[in-house]
Amino acid sequence: MSDAEPAPSWSMLPPDPRGLPAPEGERLRRLWRVNERLQRAGLLGETARAEALREFTLLGAEALPALRQAARGGETPAARLARDAVHVLVPEELGAQLELGLNGLRERFPAELGAAVLARLGDAELDPQALLKRLDQLAARAGEHIRAKLKRPASEPRAEGKTVDTVFRLGEFWRAQGFEGDRESYYSPRNSMLGEVLERKRGIPISLSVVYLALCRRLGLQAAGIGMPAHFIVRVDVREAGKSGCVFVDPYHAARPLDLDDCRELVERHGQRFVPEQHLRPIAPRDLLARMCYNLLNVYDRQRKPLEAERVLTVLLHLAGRHPSLLMARATRRADRGANGLAAGDLQEALRAEPNLPGAQELLRRLEYREAT
Repeated sequence: MSDAEPAPSWSMLPPDPRGLPAPEGERLRRLWRVNERLQRAGLLGETARAEALREFTLLGAEALPALRQAARGGETPAARLARDAVHVLVPEELGAQLELGLNGLRERFPAELGAAVLARLGDAELDPQALLKRLDQLAARAGEHIRAKLKRPASEPRAEGKTVDTVFRLGEFWRAQGFEGDRESYYSPRNSMLGEVLERKRGIPISLSVVYLALCRRLGLQAAGIGMPAHFIVRVDVREAGKSGCVFVDPYHAARPLDLDDCRELVERHGQRFVPEQHLRPIAPRDLLARMCYNLLNVYDRQRKPLEAERVLTVLLHLAGRHPSLLMARATRRADRGANGLAAGDLQEALRAEPNLPGAQELLRRLEYREAT
């Protein structure tokens, strides 16, 4: 009797994609192509390598498991190619996660959860749940501070109350922790990444407001983000002497309270007439996260980093829908970094939706010229 291992039966092998109907057969054919490209990575020239990255991108999040596994292969050509592909594809995964959560929870989607997911644009291996636990711990310390200052027993499950004094004590805690606006490096991408904001206690108005909102949520305070022109603040609902009201707080400026005149000044500083019904309206979670993305896009455009700007636009296409202007914007960044095939795909989709899209014909001629040369 031979000791040789028996040949595997067909039932032990993956399904042969040639015999499977679409779309499953097509999906498997494309995944096989991913593995083939990775196995041949060391033999690929620049043009073939770019084409491989384009194939991976078109396949989307389905390719991520195989690419992540290959990316752990040290400094081999396949590992380097896989890491580049993961960098491009992770935003598709993040955008899909945010879209799913927002569609399910709508107005109840926690802004800090969205910000934690977005932080993976800076570090793909970051665990959003770990950031949420840090916020839990910070809120627990805030609760202890408020209870001590208001002379409430430690056994109380929540420290908040719904009084102006509670909001004042929370601001006191905020300042004691050292949270403030980053005026020295305002346009650093670190100021939009939740993990960095929690670590450095520095950020821009919207990212600091997200942290403040997270504390309010954990303390039982009803709060909402207010997206004013070029600034972001928080509204906290309170009760005082049996009457309902609200307090406006500016987390960027040491959580100082704002009255209507302060809000008017912030708006009129940017050349607009102050309309409270418009400028003090709570912002929806989807719009808040989109605004965070636009801030990041502005940062990466300032730094002339088209790949990073492209990644942000990929998330925005999930948050704001596949609007022709966003597709055009991503096509432009892809063209700027030489990803002409991907740029052409975005441009064609944009033109199908809006044939007279401004700037599209100029970009099309630019891509056709590159193809000809």
